[in-house]
Amino acid sequence: MLVSFNMNIREINNELVNILKVESNSFLLTKGNSDVKFLNDWIVKKKIVTTNKKITKQEDKNESIFQKIEKCNKCGEIKTKKNGFGSGFNSVMLILNAPKQIQNFELNNLKKEMLLLLKKMVAAIDIELTECYTTNLVKCELVDPTVKPSIMVNNCLENIMLEIEYYKPSTIIVMGDILPLQKIVHSSSNINWYRIDHPIALTRNPFLKRGAWNTLLEIKKNIEN
Repeated sequence: MLVSFNMNIREINNELVNILKVESNSFLLTKGNSDVKFLNDWIVKKKIVTTNKKITKQEDKNESIFQKIEKCNKCGEIKTKKNGFGSGFNSVMLILNAPKQIQNFELNNLKKEMLLLLKKMVAAIDIELTECYTTNLVKCELVDPTVKPSIMVNNCLENIMLEIEYYKPSTIIVMGDILPLQKIVHSSSNINWYRIDHPIALTRNPFLKRGAWNTLLEIKKNIEN
């Protein structure tokens, strides 16, 4: 190993020395200010590359989970798939389970109205919808309309578990029937589960809104604590 020594070695900061130890198992001593500038630029570049690797790794994990959900066709040929949205940053997960008697075309027609009501509901407990992770229990609209909803729900439970495992929410709000999720509820003692009527049910029947409001107040209290 060839080493040149002069007083500029004192200008090399400890972080550079540690990086060089990892990279080459040796020390590199500089000759002058030009070398120091080069090495400082190299440190910055090294940090950016390391950060990008971490982001890429996280994105790869994210893609692998959603690729599994996207490729799922257990129920048969798929017409459309409902993808989840939101960052999940606030550790709140929303699971939408539409009433069984509601047809897909009706859900699609009321989508904007439902989304507006959903935003108002989460705003009432001082959280942002975009910072929640929102997903549907039944994620697909099938070509074959004769497939039983119960079969579709059972097939989707594995995907719900994947989403919970990835986002690790501390609070889950099920909007609609929570009974199909009981196995998951009982196996996740570290999660606070709540049930509220689906937005489309609240739109159709305003008398349900008082019960939903009381549950939202309870959720807000627990989140703040």
